[in-house]
Amino acid sequence: TVPRMTTHPAPADAGAPDAPTESISVGWLAAIARNSPITAAADAARGLAVAGPVLEPTLLTLAWSIAIVAVFVPASTSRFRRVE
Repeated sequence: TVPRMTTHPAPADAGAPDAPTESISVGWLAAIARNSPITAAADAARGLAVAGPVLEPTLLTLAWSIAIVAVFVPASTSRFRRVE
């Protein structure tokens, strides 16, 4: 006989655990973790998954994306022109 696998419902808080930046002892590292583009995107995804706040994290994600493109497209374009 094959043993049957039982399934149990996941607890309500079974989503991705929040990594509290307050637990980071180095102040500058906590500031980087709070203001990271990955944190903004993760907060937006978490808000969509659990019907939480979505607007602010989504706007922060868009702002980070625009800033990254605004910095790195000109830099890579100028570097590419020098290589040719």
